[in-house]
Amino acid sequence: MNFRAASAFVVAVSVLALCASPAYAIGPGNAGSQCTTHSCDAWAAIGASPGGTGNTVVLPPPPPCQAVPVGNAQAGSETIISFYQGSATVAQPSGLVSPSSSPAMTPTGGALGANDQGILDQAKQLATTNPVPVGEWYQVVATTPADQAQCDTLPLFIWQPGRGNGALRKVGLLIPLGTLAALLYRQLNLPKIGSVVLSPQAESDTNLPTAVQVALTPGLDSQIFLTTQGVPYVVASAETRLGAATVWATAAGLTITPGTPDAKTWDDPTQCMQAHPSPNGNTVMLGSRQTAAQLAGIGAGGSIDCGVTYADPGSFNLTVSVNWTACWVAGPPTAGGPPANCKPVPGAQALQPSTSGPVQVNVRSITAQNG
Repeated sequence: MNFRAASAFVVAVSVLALCASPAYAIGPGNAGSQCTTHSCDAWAAIGASPGGTGNTVVLPPPPPCQAVPVGNAQAGSETIISFYQGSATVAQPSGLVSPSSSPAMTPTGGALGANDQGILDQAKQLATTNPVPVGEWYQVVATTPADQAQCDTLPLFIWQPGRGNGALRKVGLLIPLGTLAALLYRQLNLPKIGSVVLSPQAESDTNLPTAVQVALTPGLDSQIFLTTQGVPYVVASAETRLGAATVWATAAGLTITPGTPDAKTWDDPTQCMQAHPSPNGNTVMLGSRQTAAQLAGIGAGGSIDCGVTYADPGSFNLTVSVNWTACWVAGPPTAGGPPANCKPVPGAQALQPSTSGPVQVNVRSITAQNG
């Protein structure tokens, strides 16, 4: 017998479920704990709300095929066995909308193909396995009638093994990896600038450099990693039936805005972007790594690794921004930062920088006297 989906077009599905690694640590080469297949399974709706702030991306049309749960290893397998033997139909699940009241799938007669025979054999094996394996059978259906031909090239049923207690009951789309990367991009929560630390703290002097550091704080449900070069990044990863995708957002530069055109900024990325711990060791810092003693030895007109030199006295509002760049790869995250084959996220626009509030800098005039 040959089998095809008939009038099984699901148009409403669940909210996007993306995985977040439960244990991230600050430090080079530490990728944290990875999600299991169960917790990372991202059966999802294209219209899910973004988790990040201002992560603009043009999403492609919804994927053509969706996966609808049929039952666990026992009940689902028995339903599939009955279906292939021509004595049962697979009913449309409750809570989903179909333009037709017809059964989701019906047998059409004829010889059983190799793919269908493999599904039937797997169902028979699972149905008799004791104890009952944890997992869920899914039925592949089309998102719209026009997509049916594409879904006919996929297996009619897919077995998803589960982990832990209980069976998977997630409904959603078979998302192409590029589309999944775009969805992950929308979920990125970039670090924020928690504080700006100046040295000297009280008052600065004209023509003498003021060192600038910023403290990064993780975004909501996010953690900070460091690349092998010590540059901060965050990562989002998820897995569907079609594979895993990972999106990386890496700090790309620190911009100092001194609040007056009569100042020189020292914000070269090679100097400002190497992360270092705060004095208490709990916070990732960017910016100057020069000590107070080193700063005291810098004379008028001298250079600094990261900061600003004011030419005129006064009070100025200084702000600092950290820029970010994003890319994605097919597969799970790896340690040490984005790999060499990381490519731009499809349809993504530039990430918004993390920007501090204004910090008042009081600059006094100093004069040199001879004799």
